[in-house]
Amino acid sequence: MKHTLSRFSICLFLCIGIFINSSFAQDEEAFKIVDEMPRFPGCEMLKANADVINKCAQGKMLEFIYKNLEYPTEARKNGVEGMAVVQFNIGEKGQVLDIKVIRDPGSGIGDAAKVVVEKMNSMEERWIPGKMKGTPVKVQYTLPVKFKLENGKGSKNKGKQKNDLDKGSTEKVMKNDKHARVSPFEKVKKTQVNPRQLEDPQSEVPPPPPPPPSPSTHQEETFKVVEEMPRFPGCEDIDGDIKTKNDCAKTKMLNHIYATLVYPEDARKNNQTGTAVVQFAIETDGNISDKKIVRDPGYGMGQAALDVVNTMDKWIPGKQRGRVVRVLYTLPVIFEANEDGSLNRNKGSEITKDKKKSPFFKKRKTKVSPKQSKDIDPKLPPPPPPAPPVEEEELFKVVEQMPRFVGCEDMDADQKFKQECARKKMFTFILEELVYPKDARKNKKEGQAIVQFVVRPNGNITNAVILRDPGHGMGQAALDVVNKMPKWIPGKQRGKTVAVKYTLPIKFKL
Repeated sequence: MKHTLSRFSICLFLCIGIFINSSFAQDEEAFKIVDEMPRFPGCEMLKANADVINKCAQGKMLEFIYKNLEYPTEARKNGVEGMAVVQFNIGEKGQVLDIKVIRDPGSGIGDAAKVVVEKMNSMEERWIPGKMKGTPVKVQYTLPVKFKLENGKGSKNKGKQKNDLDKGSTEKVMKNDKHARVSPFEKVKKTQVNPRQLEDPQSEVPPPPPPPPSPSTHQEETFKVVEEMPRFPGCEDIDGDIKTKNDCAKTKMLNHIYATLVYPEDARKNNQTGTAVVQFAIETDGNISDKKIVRDPGYGMGQAALDVVNTMDKWIPGKQRGRVVRVLYTLPVIFEANEDGSLNRNKGSEITKDKKKSPFFKKRKTKVSPKQSKDIDPKLPPPPPPAPPVEEEELFKVVEQMPRFVGCEDMDADQKFKQECARKKMFTFILEELVYPKDARKNKKEGQAIVQFVVRPNGNITNAVILRDPGHGMGQAALDVVNKMPKWIPGKQRGKTVAVKYTLPIKFKL
């Protein structure tokens, strides 16, 4: 049963981080995506990688906004909340230019957000400009600012006069994120930097230890199949060949999974079973990284499987031509209940004994003609040669012309206008097709699901997976909408249609 917009609202944030339209095209001499994005000042002295410095800069910008943002008296008095979006350019010398409000909830909220951005030009330090091929360039930046009153209704601070706000509002904005929030960074992880070091770079306080490399920036080649696959630890000292050690390691891993696995209360209560699939990478040092749920039967089973992977120790890394390499590993976890409703923890030993049912012990069948196996006749023609290996299609994340939803192809307009039109068409499609799960509605659950998929050169949507599932069927509901979508207009790079990975967050709110 479909539910209309009047029954629930869906917030779609189509860009991650700072809400930048994904395109290399220039708009009035301003880039939208560059090799090095501009960042807020205050973290240049850090001896760390770019990811840590960017997170630090985001934190500094949040601190500046919270310190200078004032909730408009008119909005507070009338209990008005909402999100203002300010767009501006960061110049080649770090100056803030061309400031404009592109979304205004009214009651002075848009102007308040714009004033904060204008104050950035009064800072002692300017922004660090963006760079393209090592050269500073002008870059467009879009900043959403969410205004939310402390008690949701505004009754506590209704009618406050400006003098009262001057005394207390700034402090409350800094201490209480419910007062006003910058939506792209609602949950910013704190960068571990010594405060003294930020205030005084010449201080003798030693710099913090370098953080571990971010999985998303991993440049090492990742294999899916290698000569010697990675294996669960615990069988290194046994006597036997690699096959014997692999079988032992699989048994150890299954025993660990079903000894550690927690049957989610929601799944048990609703008598739900299924198979969750988790994918992760085994690094060259045996550490597990890039963990994600690629199949979730719902009711918390996907998260429970991921939690088990998080308990695992270092693995024995895989090898290719005698060299340890990074390997992608896919792990199915079967949830099966006993008669009393508890989790079947003997599943590991059952799979080990009956290898036909196990995804880990399957052997590929050799395609041999039955006649050939019974009567090897020299006159019998040999089987056809195997098909040549199919070259793996290059997959892009950002291209010159990003893929878009259908419905705006016949417009006499530029690419930017067509992209905006396509977004609105997609919003409409999702609003019409998305079904708020009964379990989530019944339990008054809200949350944000994230689905990732690939738009192929022919416009087909493939490889749709749930990256984040808030549970109660919301992840599956978001995935169902994506699977219903028609063919898209494919993305292009250098005039050629290419496969592009697309990430779509969908927020469920009653």
